[in-house]
Amino acid sequence: MFKFYLIHAYENQYGGLHGREDFCVIEAEDKDSLKEVANEMAEGVIAEWNYSGYEDEAIEEGLEEDSPEFEDFCLERMREDKAFDIYEVIDTKNLSLDELNIELNQFGVKDFVIDHCNKEALSIY
Repeated sequence: MFKFYLIHAYENQYGGLHGREDFCVIEAEDKDSLKEVANEMAEGVIAEWNYSGYEDEAIEEGLEEDSPEFEDFCLERMREDKAFDIYEVIDTKNLSLDELNIELNQFGVKDFVIDHCNKEALSIY
């Protein structure tokens, strides 16, 4: 059965401060698809703001830029820094998926969770 879920993806260090976050309401049937979307969103947040920082760290570690180890180092750091929360939407107030996303963007994650969601994030890591 399909349900609505709020995904809030962010970078782990600052928890989404300074706009380093992404969020949306999606319709999903299973936890695997939720986790896949949440991971992609979190990786997008990280890649958008800090990938060059990982490159700098790799160079400081003595890794060559064109080596497989360099890429592996950067990807591992990205995996460490990504984070996401998933909330089940329990009260749609008869709004469509598009309308829920409009409301999410207008009021932000915190207020959306208060108005529409189970207050505890799902544990599906």
